[in-house]
Amino acid sequence: MLSMLKLPCSGGEIIVIGKKAEDHYRTWEEIFVQHTLVSADIDIEQNDVVYLNLTSGITGIPKAAITTHANIYWNTLSAVESLKLSHDDVHLCMFPVFGHPHELFARPLFMGGTIVLIDNISPKAIVRAIWNHGVTCMMATASIYLSLVRYYGSHSLNLKTLRIAESGGMHTSSTLVQNFRESFKVPIVPVWGSTETAGISLVSPVDGLYRPNSTGKPCAYYEIKIVGEDGRELGPGEIGEMAIKGPAVCSRYYGNPEETAKHMRDGWFFTGDLAKKDSDNYFYFISRKSRMMKVAGLKVFPCEIEEVLNNHPDIAEAVVVKVPDRSRGEAPKAVIVLKDGAEIGKSEIREYCKERMSRYKVPRVIEFRNELPKSPGGKILYRKLERMVDSAFAKASADKG
Repeated sequence: MLSMLKLPCSGGEIIVIGKKAEDHYRTWEEIFVQHTLVSADIDIEQNDVVYLNLTSGITGIPKAAITTHANIYWNTLSAVESLKLSHDDVHLCMFPVFGHPHELFARPLFMGGTIVLIDNISPKAIVRAIWNHGVTCMMATASIYLSLVRYYGSHSLNLKTLRIAESGGMHTSSTLVQNFRESFKVPIVPVWGSTETAGISLVSPVDGLYRPNSTGKPCAYYEIKIVGEDGRELGPGEIGEMAIKGPAVCSRYYGNPEETAKHMRDGWFFTGDLAKKDSDNYFYFISRKSRMMKVAGLKVFPCEIEEVLNNHPDIAEAVVVKVPDRSRGEAPKAVIVLKDGAEIGKSEIREYCKERMSRYKVPRVIEFRNELPKSPGGKILYRKLERMVDSAFAKASADKG
């Protein structure tokens, strides 16, 4: 495909994989047979800006985090040590190239390892890439691992080279971790990271005990704490906002002093994520602050309802968002994708929930869909679902008025 493009380029060269469209283009083969390499005459400092790393915007408007060479270096070193990577590893990163682009190449480049690139997130394409190239380390969202489990149900798959299945970008349920291990004999490694931390900053120990619904322990070179609404650091079991500090953490947003002041304070990045930790320093993601709802004055976190729903044998995927409720202020709405061939009604789902949670947490509204809205990298677009709820509520209010 690249050989067919007419790319404007001055002061540089176009390197092509495959057949050349123009004689002045260079091929990979021609580059590799060169006997001399000339180093670029460029002075690079560790705090020089590499690029503007954009947040995904799945719960709001994207922000551009100013990312330096030092940020990328320290995050890469942290990931290498925390995941115990080596130069023998073959990496497959399923995050889209426009989101966290350094995560596609920084680790294998740092280790002198190998990277596999594919432009298709279908289970068939992923399995083929792992099999053909001997992939050992994979990074993807929980949705992609779920698609592999569902694909496994009707196909015979062999992922024997895979040793690390790193799951980040969204909550990874304990049910998915268990189903993936049963299907492929490979443990999923839940992680937590963000644009502002230049990548993962929490990781489940690759050779340690997995704790259900935990995102693991702080990675090397990161300091993490849970903070209450009064700014006080909270102890084990207390839910508050997660704040992160370290040399890989970005210092500000480009052209956005308001959001910088809100999230970057005294060297700490305040994530906007609610979490808790246990006495062994394992952290547990609870919810985005913006997604938490108050039902009749009581705090309700979508993840705990989603965890129950995703354990149901007939449910493939479930997401919970908040909807306005005249008597309670807010109420949970469940958006559900059933497994192929499954037949179950809303009343049955509510009864299932009532047996496993307090009644005020049981979804008041249930909607069935064929699929959930997702980003190109597999993240669920919560904001899109919330906008649809806002639009429907506004329309209903207008009709009644």
